[in-house]
Amino acid sequence: MKIQRQDTKQRMSRIVIRNDAVYLCGQVCENAIKDISEQMQTMLEKLDRLLLRAGSNLFCIIHALVILA
Repeated sequence: MKIQRQDTKQRMSRIVIRNDAVYLCGQVCENAIKDISEQMQTMLEKLDRLLLRAGSNLFCIIHALVILA
């Protein structure tokens, strides 16, 4: 079982790949002052970039948790 970590900092890795599954750390929008649709759009764009770096894409997501304040 090989675990690959990318963008590892002192506390966590932004991307972890294990057994062909990609795990991402929590993502937030670029600008919390924007309306919810713009916040969601920028957050999805960030997710897409991270998944592409990991060799995946948004269409392969099997679980996502979205928390709205």
